[in-house]
Amino acid sequence: MTPARRTYVIWRIAYRRLRAHGVPVLSYSFCITSSANFLSSRAMAAISTSGISELGTPLERFSELARRFSFDVKIAEKMVEMGLKDLQDFRYIATSDAEIASNLVATTGIEESTKITQAARVRRAWHEVRAALELFEQSKKKSEVGEDSAPLEKPIQEGLEAAFFSRYKLRLEPDEAPSDSLVARLYREVERRALNVHSLSAVRSMSAQLTDAPKRRKVGDGLYVDTAEEEEQEVADTSTYLERLRILLMGFAKIGTKRIDGTASKPAEGIATPTTDYVTIPLDILLKYHSRCVRITKEAPPMERLSILRRLDEAERTEWVSEFRGTERTLGDIIVTTMRRRDAHWTVAPRGQQAAQTSNQAGHQAKPAAASGSGTSKAQIKLATTLRDGTKLCASFNTKQGCQGGTTCKSGAHRCAVILRSGRTCGASHHGAQACDNKRR
Repeated sequence: MTPARRTYVIWRIAYRRLRAHGVPVLSYSFCITSSANFLSSRAMAAISTSGISELGTPLERFSELARRFSFDVKIAEKMVEMGLKDLQDFRYIATSDAEIASNLVATTGIEESTKITQAARVRRAWHEVRAALELFEQSKKKSEVGEDSAPLEKPIQEGLEAAFFSRYKLRLEPDEAPSDSLVARLYREVERRALNVHSLSAVRSMSAQLTDAPKRRKVGDGLYVDTAEEEEQEVADTSTYLERLRILLMGFAKIGTKRIDGTASKPAEGIATPTTDYVTIPLDILLKYHSRCVRITKEAPPMERLSILRRLDEAERTEWVSEFRGTERTLGDIIVTTMRRRDAHWTVAPRGQQAAQTSNQAGHQAKPAAASGSGTSKAQIKLATTLRDGTKLCASFNTKQGCQGGTTCKSGAHRCAVILRSGRTCGASHHGAQACDNKRR
């Protein structure tokens, strides 16, 4: 269901409930179709106009508004005299209920005994118009930014699940299965050959999708809608990074069971045949890539594991995207060739060699200092205990041993505590104080 369609359903339900209780409420379709200049063609197609869009003049629009909310048509005529052309103008004519009464009701030639009732009805119409147009604007923004994340149609979703199980005979646990929105986004990007390098901070599992508490959003007086919004969560340690990466790769595997054209003429798939010759994104290739990421974390120094893994992984996936967008090759084939071409990048010097390099660099740096006659070593690094906003920093994370507390560490945030020359704290999340290479130190 698209965001525009979802918004329409919400307002249809609200409209029926309020009407059932005798409350004259503006219908959603009327709110958003009264001004032709306001609506996009896509929203117009997705929402029933109920004949309101044919109301061409301002007087016809505000007369219909008066009829639906049972206020005097003289007030509608007053709106036209004031220069109001559509519901957007009516939305911004006042900033409070008192202004509505003084601007539209007090100066209209209606009976004094009915002014209080008329003012109440106009205020009700004003609030409903504002709520409807604000909700539509929110839906419009989401449709522009997050339309790719909208759930897939049920037949497509079920087809992907069935094809994945049929090929691999594998049922993923909720905490390692990709969320529906992630699968939908990957599916649409691959279909359009418009793949992106996805931030692992935004990758969510099916377990997170099912357990995240929905946020309550107010869409009108006494009317709330529960919506589950995805929020990026910072990846602060290596284990979390690998977990998120595996979820992303499982998402690629789910959409990658599509058979390649011409496989019927090829030999039967066996243990010695390349899987990339039969499906677009084979699971074994993705698992091989994940295993390489695990291996590099074991070889890298503890304080640099996350930064090295992030740098290599993002560079590798950037190559995937560049190749996929510029060619007609399958993503599975691109992953295989990229792994071979960039294999030399996925090496870390042995610890003994690293120590020798470090000592040699220290010796070269000490010579100029001795020649200058200063005889002093590099100034001691100063560490902060909190960030400028008061966030407490984990002291263990900024030591050589590091901290394994992850995002739930009770000692504080896993951020670099090095104090720069300007007096500010480095605050980087991908390294601690021992690995800080900020040039402003």
